[in-house]
Amino acid sequence: MFLDNNGASTLLAAASALLFFLALPIKNLVAKFGLFGVAAMMIHAPMIAESRGGMLTAIAVGIATFLVIPKTKETTAYLVIALFVALSLAGPPVVERFRTTFAPPEERDGSAQSRLDLWKVCITEMLRHPVTGVGPAHFPLIADEYGFPEGKASHTTWLNAGAELGIGGYGVFDWVFRIHRMALPSNCL
Repeated sequence: MFLDNNGASTLLAAASALLFFLALPIKNLVAKFGLFGVAAMMIHAPMIAESRGGMLTAIAVGIATFLVIPKTKETTAYLVIALFVALSLAGPPVVERFRTTFAPPEERDGSAQSRLDLWKVCITEMLRHPVTGVGPAHFPLIADEYGFPEGKASHTTWLNAGAELGIGGYGVFDWVFRIHRMALPSNCL
């Protein structure tokens, strides 16, 4: 799942929040801004790779960080600076690439359209094999049956789980995420 630029971009964008939160309580300014700098580089990765999924993850991480962070003058200032840095790193090509995420079908590029087609294949396979799915880690092995290159990833964790594990496996996968969400403290939701 994380073997291409999109997976790496998504992972780096999500992990940037960890560094941001680790940096907040540090008193040593060199260490604090060193962590902030690495977090900025991690947020920049999806922009360099022009990964729409990574950019969307970066936006989601920013929103989640805003929602869960203690609202003090210091943390608000750091968030405003982080937002300014992220926006300044996103040049016109990045913004244009991200806009194609929500383009109407007639304006959609081949990459975006192929994602939707892959998602339809996941649903088809989940319905064709509702009990067993196609098998764990087997979606890339059947992608060529639908005209995609062998080894093509589905580019969606949730639908991939359904295609590979069947409806029951998808239910367990979803249940695990819901249980973890319920276990979070109420101020994190």
